[in-house]
Amino acid sequence: MKKIFAIIMLFALSSFAGEMCVVTFKIKQSTFTLSISEHLKNEANKQFLQLPVDCDFYNTLRIGQELHSEFKVGSFIFNGDFSKLEITVHDKKKVKK
Repeated sequence: MKKIFAIIMLFALSSFAGEMCVVTFKIKQSTFTLSISEHLKNEANKQFLQLPVDCDFYNTLRIGQELHSEFKVGSFIFNGDFSKLEITVHDKKKVKK
């Protein structure tokens, strides 16, 4: 799986000329609870995903901007959890090829 991801990334990166716009996204689950262990688990399980993006799209983003925040209905129905998945812009940078 990692090899396939690396090949796709190399192909995507080769299509950019001169300067690449790279955005780091933070993917995290937030749970509405008083349990400290749940909050620690959410913090420990957050993920960072770095992707090359179109520079026009890059210019519309700002650090800290929330791109996705959705209540997880299935988690509520089956587990009784009030939680949501958040995707935010953690960092962005322009890199020379």
